[in-house]
Amino acid sequence: MVAALLVLLPDGRVLLAGGFGAGGMVLDSAELYDPATGRFAPAGRMGARRADHEAVLLRDGRVLLVGGTGPRFDFLASAELYDPRTSRFSTTGSMAERREGLTATPLRDGRVHDNAGLYHSAELYEPRTGRFQPTGDLRGARYKLRGTSMLLRDGRVLVAGGASGPEVYQSRVGSFAPLAGSLGRAPLFAAAVLLPDGSALLCGGYSLTGPASNTAWLIRP
Repeated sequence: MVAALLVLLPDGRVLLAGGFGAGGMVLDSAELYDPATGRFAPAGRMGARRADHEAVLLRDGRVLLVGGTGPRFDFLASAELYDPRTSRFSTTGSMAERREGLTATPLRDGRVHDNAGLYHSAELYEPRTGRFQPTGDLRGARYKLRGTSMLLRDGRVLVAGGASGPEVYQSRVGSFAPLAGSLGRAPLFAAAVLLPDGSALLCGGYSLTGPASNTAWLIRP
C-alpha cells in the first residue's frame, strides 16, 4: 500500500488508512497496528477511497482525514473523521477546494490549518462545528507539500515545502508572512522535522524540473 497515512493514536495503536493497492486501485480500507501484539487488525472502511490525503489527530482523540486522490484519480474536497473508540468513520464538512498532497497542522486552539499546492488558498477546520472556513492566502502557490508544515513554539505554523521560499502562518491574524532566504528550488514531497532549538530541518524531495534531491536545509523561523 503506497501513499497511505500512519497516525499514532492516544492509546499507542497506529491507524493506517487508504492509499494505493494492487494495480493502482485507490483504497478505502483501514487497519490498526497494536505494538503490544505486533499485529494488524481491520479498522473499518472510510466513506471515500482516498490516497495522497492528509490525516491529523484531534484533541478529542479522533482523526481527521481530508482530501487526496479519489478512485478516478480526481482530487477530493471531502473529509471524514475516524473515532478509535467505535472504530468507525463518519463524514464531516468539505473543504472549499479539492486538494491532494496537502498538509494539515493542529493549532494551539484546537483548529486545524490546511493548505494545498495548486492554490494560494488555505483553510481552517473547526472540530466543534465540523466545518472548514477560509483564512489568509499563502504568499506563494505550493504543490505536494505534505509533511513539511509544523507548529512552532510561538504558535505560528511553518510551511516549508512545495515552493522555493518558506513562510509562516500567524493564526492570531489569519495571515502568512514570508521568511528571509530561498531554498533555490521547490522541494516537492520533502520531509521536515522541528529540532529542539526551534529550527526546522527540511530534507530531500524533488522539483518539477529536476530529479530527486539529497539537499538539506536548516530553517530558523
